[in-house]
Amino acid sequence: MPARSLDTSLSCSAKPRLAAFSGLKTLAVIGIIACHMGALPGWDLCARMVEMLFLVSGFCMAYNHFCPSDTPTARPSGWQIVKAKLPRLYPVHFATFLLQLFFVPAWSSQTIGFILSFGLLNLTLQHAWFQSTQFMFNNVSWFLSALLFCYFVTPALSRAAARAKAARRLFLFFALLVAIRLYIEYMRSSYPSYIRLDLHANPLVQALNYSLGFIAGVFFLSPSPLNAVLRQRLSFAAATLLETLFAGLYLAACYSLGSTAYRLFFVLLALPVIYVLAFGRGALSRIISAKPLLWLETVNLEIFMFHSFILYHFPVNADNPWYYAEFAAITLAAAISFHWLTRRFRRRAHRPRRTAPPRILSRT
Repeated sequence: MPARSLDTSLSCSAKPRLAAFSGLKTLAVIGIIACHMGALPGWDLCARMVEMLFLVSGFCMAYNHFCPSDTPTARPSGWQIVKAKLPRLYPVHFATFLLQLFFVPAWSSQTIGFILSFGLLNLTLQHAWFQSTQFMFNNVSWFLSALLFCYFVTPALSRAAARAKAARRLFLFFALLVAIRLYIEYMRSSYPSYIRLDLHANPLVQALNYSLGFIAGVFFLSPSPLNAVLRQRLSFAAATLLETLFAGLYLAACYSLGSTAYRLFFVLLALPVIYVLAFGRGALSRIISAKPLLWLETVNLEIFMFHSFILYHFPVNADNPWYYAEFAAITLAAAISFHWLTRRFRRRAHRPRRTAPPRILSRT
């Protein structure tokens, strides 16, 4: 029996907008902030939400990368993708680095040599590669370091997925990534004194999570029998049932297992949730596609990057009934203000310069 072609030929206009993912990313950032405030300690919420962000990022990149209008020769290289992302990512990283450096005693009290050495590592976004420096200065900026590495390897992922011209080959590629991810986690848990690797912040580990999300996105676009049936016959009731079932299983596992199970288990359990939400036909996907969550997603990066600094100077105060509202207001104000300023600056930087019309001298 011939292998089924994996042609991702669904037209760009026919692809549904992944609005649910914008809301999902917003909820993931809220979950990370809640984790940093000490909420739900048994859930290992920070790890789960970070994994979700990388899986969704990989899925969305595949979704955009395999649009038929982008021919293989026109697809950008890894450096081009990173270069295109930096104007959005780097200003907030640089700003929060300066805030941590000058207004957090743990860093401002360091020697000039320390600041120059480790500050350069942080400013070049290479600090996530070293376990002792991953959480220096802004302790969430490692995320950008890992994410840029994921963007850099995207063309290699794209070529590998394009060469897997059959669904079974794509599954084998997916299984290979799972095996590598499992081997790393097994070695880390079995021989921690030899394998000093942070499974939370290491760019290689998160790139594997991103890659699994990418392959899931490629499969979502493929004309497989399962996708064909779901696109044609998935009703609101059936979609709601699937979304509730998979999301319920995922949350139940987070609650009951917490940090006791392999992290890969939660990654694999999150993929069906992402897959069914991508169709956007159930009640859950519509709820997390609500306009307030979509609007918050536009300043998601700034909220994520600023919250650590604000939390340091405005720590949790359970005795204050208004604390969480005040924290949210301060964080939102900082995020919206910085987003507006940087967006305005980028627009002015890309605005074409007006040239004076040629001066015409009249003959007398």
